[in-house]
Amino acid sequence: MKNLINPMLAVLLISVASCTKAPLQTPATANTASNDEAASPGQEFYVGQHYGGGVIFFLDSTKLHGLIADTVDLGSYSWYNGIYLLTDAQSTRIGAGHKNTKRIVLAQGKNGSYAALECTKSKHSGYSDWFLPSKDELNKMYRLRYVIGGFTNNVYWSSSEDYDHSSWLEAFANGKQGTDFKSESYFVRAARSF
Repeated sequence: MKNLINPMLAVLLISVASCTKAPLQTPATANTASNDEAASPGQEFYVGQHYGGGVIFFLDSTKLHGLIADTVDLGSYSWYNGIYLLTDAQSTRIGAGHKNTKRIVLAQGKNGSYAALECTKSKHSGYSDWFLPSKDELNKMYRLRYVIGGFTNNVYWSSSEDYDHSSWLEAFANGKQGTDFKSESYFVRAARSF
């Protein structure tokens, strides 16, 4: 009987070991053009660090992921693509800019020239995953404008929609946030996450 238990135990152990899941791997994305996106063991990031095509302006609690501001403006554009409509891009929080931008482009199309689309078209510094920052992300950029550099004292669009005719923006001369008609042209500064 003892000889039968050992082989059965061995089969059971082999079965359990072969069913163990491997840790999930984050797939490589086509959005990034550089290998500097993966944090090396022990690598620390800090706000104000030049990294990933721009300057880090926000870090999450792990200090391994955050948001990067481009170092140049893309120009001045309207928020909308010629028609007032709701895009469902109303989130204002930090971390919402990417999702807002996707919703705006989905609703307004990939033709024409407007703030969110220009961000997605950008290939600045070899990266193709830029987005229009949310209201709160834009405010973080404003508070770190001298660290990031390149900002003017003009008004900048956020990706946060107010309603079908207006969206949130921020005046970089004084930090005041408000809304204006989507048809108005204001400056655009892209962001990306890592």
